[in-house]
Amino acid sequence: MLNNLRIGTRLFWQAVGMAFWFAVLIAVAIVYMRDLSRETETVYLDKLEPGSIVLRIQTLMSDNNQQIVAGLLHDPSGRQAAKHNHPVGVHIEAVLKNRDAITALWTQFKHRELNDEERGLAKTYEETRAIFVKDGLMAASEALKAGDYERAAEIYSGVLLPAYEKASAAADALRVYYSDSGREVFARAKETQAYTTRLMVAFAIFVSALIAAFAYIFGRSITVPLADAVRVADEVASGHLDNRIEAKGKDQVAELMLALNKMQGELKSRIEADRKAANETLRIKVALDVTSNSVMVADPNGVIVYCNAAVLEMMRQAENDIRTQLPNFRADGILGANFDIFHKQPSHQRNLLAALTGVYRTEIKVGGRCFSLVACPIVNELRERLGTAVEWRDRTAEIQIENEVAEIISAAASGDFSRRLDASKMNGFFKQISQGINDLLEANTSALKDVGAVFSRMALGDLTEKIESDYKGMLGVLKNDANATIENLQQIISSIKESTDAINTAAKEIASGNQDLSSRTEEQASSLEETASSM
Repeated sequence: MLNNLRIGTRLFWQAVGMAFWFAVLIAVAIVYMRDLSRETETVYLDKLEPGSIVLRIQTLMSDNNQQIVAGLLHDPSGRQAAKHNHPVGVHIEAVLKNRDAITALWTQFKHRELNDEERGLAKTYEETRAIFVKDGLMAASEALKAGDYERAAEIYSGVLLPAYEKASAAADALRVYYSDSGREVFARAKETQAYTTRLMVAFAIFVSALIAAFAYIFGRSITVPLADAVRVADEVASGHLDNRIEAKGKDQVAELMLALNKMQGELKSRIEADRKAANETLRIKVALDVTSNSVMVADPNGVIVYCNAAVLEMMRQAENDIRTQLPNFRADGILGANFDIFHKQPSHQRNLLAALTGVYRTEIKVGGRCFSLVACPIVNELRERLGTAVEWRDRTAEIQIENEVAEIISAAASGDFSRRLDASKMNGFFKQISQGINDLLEANTSALKDVGAVFSRMALGDLTEKIESDYKGMLGVLKNDANATIENLQQIISSIKESTDAINTAAKEIASGNQDLSSRTEEQASSLEETASSM
């Protein structure tokens, strides 16, 4: 019947029953504790507090008595006067102060409600104290103040001391009354407390037994079906997914059994799917293990959880260089370590990886080595971060080659074609490109040397030799143009030479004619001179 009730309903009624009996227990405890509290309050308010006031009054009365005695010691005729370096007024002031304090305490005492016995004892004290104060204490103080020590001594011995003894006895009677009556009240309170304790223990045992019985019944209605559910769950956890699961009742345990049945079926399907996914993952892992690309994977905290053989081999080759900057680095200790081992400022790298949302490319330099990194976050279908995959590439040799190529090209641009790349130390693509650059430089050097030789000979006037080497492309065009230039210069120089020869011949003929003209001119001049002289 109970398994047709929801567990919450059963627990509710169990809690209600427990609360009811606890409420009864608490109510009984409150009633008896209230009585005990009253008894305790009576002990304090009606016995201890007034008894304490009376005790303080007795102390002050005793002090007043001592103050008068101390005042009498100031008598100049006595031997003790010289030992007191203060005036007698100090003792008189103390007496007045104590008197006022006693009056205030007595007012506080009488403010309470007194029973008949208390009133009788209080009246006796008031009467004896009035005589002590008026006839004894104040009279002796006045005599001391006036310096009449003999009169003060007479009042002390004849009036004050007997009055003090009577007032002290009356106060002591009050104190004894409160002490005795307080013990009686305390004894009754102890009896009440013992009775209450026994009653509460007995009632608590009864309520506990009743609650335990209900708890056992209700608990069994829950634990027995739960034990069956646990047994089924253990079978499922052990891999036995062919269990027969029956749900009895309408409570949560029945729902649990139905859920276990559903879970068992879903687990069968999921295990098959997981097995398929595991095979796919294994294929990917094997491919990564044998690939020549250097790959490692880190979890969300930056701990390296996978390294393929290529990245481990690359790190082993670079280990000595890396240790010059990171002394604690070990290639064989990468797996299980943190990405921080590659960086002097780990916090920067952690923040960078944590904020990574896409492919990130960068380069880092460690111990003279330059590594190219391609990092990519690994996320599931829920966009939850599972880790980071990083592809490493050691670009140290590549950068060295790039720098050498850049230097050679820069030198070539500056006119220096003598430098070459050492292709024997390179492999693959870099060897091919190095050989190509060397061939390019060699071809250009040879062509420029031939052209330079031609121009050198031309500068010396030698146009007999041409470029005979075989060049292609622009270098072939340069060769042909240089050779054509030589041929054209040869033709031009031949034409100039022929023109020069013709000019020389004409010049000679002109010179001969000029000579003839000069002779005739001279002859004519002579004839003219002769004619002039004859005239």
